Amino acid sequence: MVLFGIGNGAFWLLLYPVTYDLAEVYEYKYGERKEASILAIFGLIASIAAAIGTQVLTISLTIIGFDPTLPTLPAETVHGISTVIICIPVAAFILSALCCIANPLSKKTYALLLEQLEKKRAGEETDETGLERIL
Repeated sequence: MVLFGIGNGAFWLLLYPVTYDLAEVYEYKYGERKEASILAIFGLIASIAAAIGTQVLTISLTIIGFDPTLPTLPAETVHGISTVIICIPVAAFILSALCCIANPLSKKTYALLLEQLEKKRAGEETDETGLERIL
């Protein structure tokens, strides 16, 4: 849960800076600035993810036998709730970490991207060595 808390905090802290970094990647690859489109896509994905998350939580609570009308929940239902609120976020966190590992945009890679982007803007020859995984 500590790792999840750190990862979740990092997500909300880095969300917008990384979004603008992705606009640089897009410009390098396609020659256009698309910050607004990238932010809009993020908003759409976040809305869809919230809807799916709500459905998954509702279905999970139904499967484990949650009944909000009961004054006291059975022990197995309480255990099931604990499992749901731990396993689902951890699984999502691991999936997100794997996506970040698959497409790394480190400071070094970003600096190289900006260097090559300046060359491309100036009409000079570019070298994509070191940028393969983000392009």
